[in-house]
Amino acid sequence: MYSRVPFCKKLFLRSGDGKLHNHFTSSTKEKPGPLHNLIEEITGAPTDEPLMKEFIRLGTQFVEYRDHAKKLEENLAESNKRGDALAIKLEQSEKARQKAEANAAAVEDLRKRLHDAETSLSENIAQQSARETEIVARLESQSRRFVRKTQQDYDLENPEGDRLLDALFLLEIHGDEAREGLADARAGLSQLFPYFFPKKEEPTPFTDLAKCFNSQEDLGLKLRQEGLKVGVEGTIALVADS
Repeated sequence: MYSRVPFCKKLFLRSGDGKLHNHFTSSTKEKPGPLHNLIEEITGAPTDEPLMKEFIRLGTQFVEYRDHAKKLEENLAESNKRGDALAIKLEQSEKARQKAEANAAAVEDLRKRLHDAETSLSENIAQQSARETEIVARLESQSRRFVRKTQQDYDLENPEGDRLLDALFLLEIHGDEAREGLADARAGLSQLFPYFFPKKEEPTPFTDLAKCFNSQEDLGLKLRQEGLKVGVEGTIALVADS
């Protein structure tokens, strides 16, 4: 008869250094746990056998690896979730950056347009100021002409403080004076016209009427000649009568 040698006596495991070791010759005894009791209930074999110990160790490692893998899967899912959230935030940040760049470009364009408008306004103000200065000079020149002609100078009682308005007010005063003088002159000349020019009609335009009194001929010489002619004719008549 052959004696049966247990398989566990021939089981060797390879350690990390590549050598074969008999893990069942160790004197260290594992403390029985729930897994040991469960195996004993299922198999009915004692768990202190070397092979059973190895099976129990492998089962324990499998459970630990499974729990660890599950934990890693949960961590990976959490990481993926956080990655998706970060991707969404990154996309939102990119959109916000693009919007900010667009707003910055719009602000820069608006600033440029505002600068151009300010430059144009300054140029227009300078041109208007030069034009007003020229207008004031012309108004004051006309006022001086009136003063030389009429020998009447005026000062404003309540000046506006604006040179253009003050010059315009003075010119209006001189213009009113000139209109009143022309009206008085026309009225006077119209009254004298029938006596000096009985055979002529009074011209409608005042300038033509004034020319009648401002003839280029020497009226004094003409009157003297006419008087001399009358005297000579009278003398001749007296001689003829005698």
